[in-house]
Amino acid sequence: MESKATDSRVTRIPPQSGAAFTLRQGHTLRVIDPFGEQVSDLFAFAAGNTDCWLSSGRSLDYAGHTNLTTSHVLYANDSRRMFTIVGDSVGSHDFLLTPCSQEIFEILYGCTGHHPSCFENLAMNLCRFGIRPAQIHTTFNIFMNVSVDPAGRITVGVPRSRAGDWIDLRAEMDLWCGLTACSAEGSNNGTFKPIDFIIGEAAADLIVDPHHTEQVADARPRLSFEPGYLFGNHGAERSGADVERLSRDVEPCRAVLRRHRSGLYEHGIDVEDKRLSLGLHYRLVVDLPPVLQWVDAMIASLRLVIRSCHGRRVPDITPDVAPEKGNALLEVLHDCGASAAWVMGDDTNDAPALREVPPDSASVRIGAHTRSMRSKRSRFGWR
Repeated sequence: MESKATDSRVTRIPPQSGAAFTLRQGHTLRVIDPFGEQVSDLFAFAAGNTDCWLSSGRSLDYAGHTNLTTSHVLYANDSRRMFTIVGDSVGSHDFLLTPCSQEIFEILYGCTGHHPSCFENLAMNLCRFGIRPAQIHTTFNIFMNVSVDPAGRITVGVPRSRAGDWIDLRAEMDLWCGLTACSAEGSNNGTFKPIDFIIGEAAADLIVDPHHTEQVADARPRLSFEPGYLFGNHGAERSGADVERLSRDVEPCRAVLRRHRSGLYEHGIDVEDKRLSLGLHYRLVVDLPPVLQWVDAMIASLRLVIRSCHGRRVPDITPDVAPEKGNALLEVLHDCGASAAWVMGDDTNDAPALREVPPDSASVRIGAHTRSMRSKRSRFGWR
C-alpha cells in the first residue's frame, strides 16, 4: 500500500487520521477511496460562522430519503445549502451515525486504552478554525454501508466502495471542512486504509456533451478534468437512459443501412455508427439535391419509429424514444440544481438545446446567420 498519492493534485489522509481545509463556493471536493472498503467522515461549517454547521437532520428531512447520492443537497442547521452531490460512483453513504469516538470504542467494543477516532481527528484538525469539540455533530460518513431493518435495528456492513471509487461534492457556500480516514475497525472491514481528496475548480462541474463520439467513454480520456455530468449521442446517452434498449432499437436501422451499403457508397455517403444513433455524412457529395432526395426517401422507407434530424450535411437517426438534446439538458440542469446554462451550437441538431435553454442563460450560435438559424433561441452569433 503506497503511503503517498501518485497524482500531484491529490492530498492523501493517512490511515486513522484527518485533515481540515477551506473549500470555496462553487469548487468541488472529490473524496476518493484509493484501496477500497474505507470510510471517510466529513463535517463542515460555514467559513467564518461556526453557528452554521452541516446538519444530518435537515438534509435527510428535506431529501425524504436516508440514502443521499447524486443530485441530493446537504443542508446546514439553518437550512442553507452547504453541498450538492454532483457525482457518485458508489451510491452508498451514511448520514445517521455520529463519528467514532473514544467513548464509542469503550461503550460498544469494550476498549480500555486510547483508540484513534474520527471525532478526535476532526477536533484536532478543525481547532485551527477556532472550532471546539462540542461543536462537531453527526458527520456525513462517505462510503459507509449502514442499513436499517424493518424492526429498526441498525447494521454496519462492509463498505461497497472499491479501489478508485469517488464522490464529488460542490460547495454552495465558503466552507471550513474536516475530513478523515475512519478509525473504526467495524466500519472498514477490519483494516485501516488512507483516503484521498482533490479540491477542484468550478470547471470540474461542467456538463459536457460529446455528441459526435460513439459513446461517452470515448470522450473521457480526452478531457483534462472529470466533469460532473457527461452525455452524448445528441442527448440519447446520459445518466439514467436505458442504453441497452436504445442500442437494440437502432439495430433495425443499422441493418437497413447495411443493405443499402452500395448505394450509400455510390452517392458518396459515409455512415457513422455511434451505437445509439447513426449519422449519414454527405459532405463530399457534389450534386446535392438528388442525393438529399434519395437520403430522405431511404429514411422514409425504413418504416421504423425513429427520429431524423438534418444537421450540416449529416442526417442523424436515433430511436424516437431516446432523449434529445433539449430534454437531456433540462434533466441534467435539474439533477445538478442549476438554474441557467451556457449552450453553444452550430447547426439544426443543436436547435432543441437552444430552444430549451432557461432564461438568464448564455447561448451562442456559431456560423453564418442563415434563415434556418434565425428561429433558434440564441442570444449571440459567432462567425
